[in-house]
Amino acid sequence: MKLYHATNIENVDSILQYGLWTSESSKADDEERQRGVVTEGEVVYGFNNIQDAITFGYDNNDHIAICVFDVSDREVSVDLEYDDNVAYTVNHNIDPDNIRIITESELDD
Repeated sequence: MKLYHATNIENVDSILQYGLWTSESSKADDEERQRGVVTEGEVVYGFNNIQDAITFGYDNNDHIAICVFDVSDREVSVDLEYDDNVAYTVNHNIDPDNIRIITESELDD
């Protein structure tokens, strides 16, 4: 399944270096990052279509980038905050090698 994660443009360098981290693991120290420590219940959020990700991104940031990544259908859970199964969660970090960044300038094309 292809998922789209909206983020503030300022996060792109970190995402390219470390990947997408679950909600709490962004607070992890360097040793925990290297070990890939993830506590149960922490998730990465993603939409199944780019337009919902863009809308979410601009609702929360002035300048955004979209992270595109693939996970297996078995790895996702429906995010019940959204109707129509448009948002999902993944309970592990997403490796930077599995992420493609779409910048704001590409979104305008």
